[in-house]
Amino acid sequence: MLRAMLKRRVVICALALSVGAILQVRAQDAHWPSKPIKFIVPFPAGGPTDALSRLISTQLSDALGQPIVVENVPGVGGGRGLQTIAASQADGYTIGWGQMSNLAINPHLYPTSSLKYDSLKDFTPVALMVEAPNVLIVNPKEPYKSLSDLIKAGRAKPGTIAYGSAGNGTAGHLATELLSSMTGAKFSHIPYKGNAAALTDLIGGNISFMFSLPSDAIPLVKDGRVRALATTDRKRLEIDSRIPTISETVPGYEVVSWGMVVAPAGLPRAITQRLSGEISKILRKPEVIERSAQQGWTIAYGTPEQAAQAIRRDLTRWGPIVKASGAKVE
Repeated sequence: MLRAMLKRRVVICALALSVGAILQVRAQDAHWPSKPIKFIVPFPAGGPTDALSRLISTQLSDALGQPIVVENVPGVGGGRGLQTIAASQADGYTIGWGQMSNLAINPHLYPTSSLKYDSLKDFTPVALMVEAPNVLIVNPKEPYKSLSDLIKAGRAKPGTIAYGSAGNGTAGHLATELLSSMTGAKFSHIPYKGNAAALTDLIGGNISFMFSLPSDAIPLVKDGRVRALATTDRKRLEIDSRIPTISETVPGYEVVSWGMVVAPAGLPRAITQRLSGEISKILRKPEVIERSAQQGWTIAYGTPEQAAQAIRRDLTRWGPIVKASGAKVE
């Protein structure tokens, strides 16, 4: 009898502690945010990702009434910044930028000893924000006037036509590998340490073609320094509708990178929804739409559930393409 009474008291105490903890967490959520928030950018300062992150952070700071401090944590192809986010407390005071390359491609490219996070388990997707296609551009002295010309040459002279990218496993590299797998054309890959270096060699005639963001490619097209053959988007670019899509020549082809806000796994749903809702409002502002476009991004808001779906979808999609390309980063 005494043992039973003691057992009931233990259960009651445990329940009381559990309820108390839940109420305490809810009280903390209700008062969030009560201090500055850190926004992790997993790439160096000055690039299009950094510029967009700072724009969104400024707007989000105004909406939440707390400072948001942007911290650049580059390295491991954007993986080091994500590791920082994953290792942080899930209290809403550390959030950051994730994108297709470091959430969906890098897990197939880097060994687990270098990439210390699980894209599906270690993050709370908060909101999809933007997407960006690439433009296939060639040196104007090359004979390729259309995508069909390039594909035919890649089939006739496999491995002899050199193309550049910002590095192994980047969107530009794998966009070409996907084109090869869908057409049978074979090209020779030259990875660079960044997009700018690849563009310099393309203009100089050291490589034949590459993929680049519209914000970098279109000004060069207008100046006649490169020729645009096609875009990777599902539709033609608004800024230059004369450029056809690759899918017009290769049905089903599409490579559109995306960017999203993520937080550590286990972020309370109330905070997730608050952040996602505020981001949705910010992305509808004309000045945000305009400045995003200047950096090569198109606004494409998605809910936390849609953001999670994008990660799952592209993790599955890019695995076989990375494997077929043979790309690895040690």
